[in-house]
Amino acid sequence: MDINLGSIAGLGNASLSRQAAEIGREDARASSFQDELENALASGESAKMKEAARAFEAHFINMMFKQMRATIHHSGGIFERSQTEKLFQEMLDEQFAEIAAKNDGFGLAREIYEQLRRNV
Repeated sequence: MDINLGSIAGLGNASLSRQAAEIGREDARASSFQDELENALASGESAKMKEAARAFEAHFINMMFKQMRATIHHSGGIFERSQTEKLFQEMLDEQFAEIAAKNDGFGLAREIYEQLRRNV
């Protein structure tokens, strides 16, 4: 397997800072989910536990969308994808993930809720 060091060295600072910002946002979301989950467990309220589980499932589905889109090579075509189009696609994926989670998604939220309920 040949590794093209030129392409690795060619990563711009803008690309690296975008990646660092994305990691920071994901860390903040994970921290937010942990806080929401701890509050739900402390209160013992069924509705809060269900919402925390649903929010986690929505986040999980959104991360799946993001990883799936990262595998698509966007080359050719008439126009390059703009930052606006990329942002719109991310926002659209977030909405799809929210809708999927609200409509029982993969059933992950239901299983998480059942686990939480047993541990309270």
